[in-house]
Amino acid sequence: MQLEDARRKRIEANMVRNGWKMEHGQPQVNAVRIWLYSINPLTGVRVAAQLSAELYRDMLSGAGAFQRLQLSGVPPNELLRQAIEDFDAAPQADLAARQGLMMVMANFAIRTQTWARLDPLSEVDGIHFVISDWMTNGCAFILRPIAMYSDQPLTPDEMAECVATLLDMHLARAPDQAPKGF
Repeated sequence: MQLEDARRKRIEANMVRNGWKMEHGQPQVNAVRIWLYSINPLTGVRVAAQLSAELYRDMLSGAGAFQRLQLSGVPPNELLRQAIEDFDAAPQADLAARQGLMMVMANFAIRTQTWARLDPLSEVDGIHFVISDWMTNGCAFILRPIAMYSDQPLTPDEMAECVATLLDMHLARAPDQAPKGF
């Protein structure tokens, strides 16, 4: 239990040190009660934003950009890996870069078993879909999702708890896939 607590505290400290906030400066949208987060246990929150109704409808129908992403033939996890690498390599992430990453995150999310097991949005206060990624000491890129229900954006403590829980579950199955330097 002490290892899990220490892991959670380290993740939370990384998020606080590196800063986090809901994405502001987005165009005014009719938002739904779904938030997507991209969080690396070492570097903290990359993106955290609430979905627009339009994006949510396209996710469910597979229309628009989601159709183009599916027709590309590239697996969603590979698309997201590349999008994260491109985002992290950019000297400064602007609104277009954050929105592009959110689109690829949403595409990945709807194709996961985690998403398939969620209660319908009409039956819950809100959905928080957290995607965590890290490199292992063996240079493998790991992407893992976790979700929780709440009607408000997650606090730093809640985000840290999500990522720590996800990491604990993953390492219970694959102890050799810890984040590099963790």
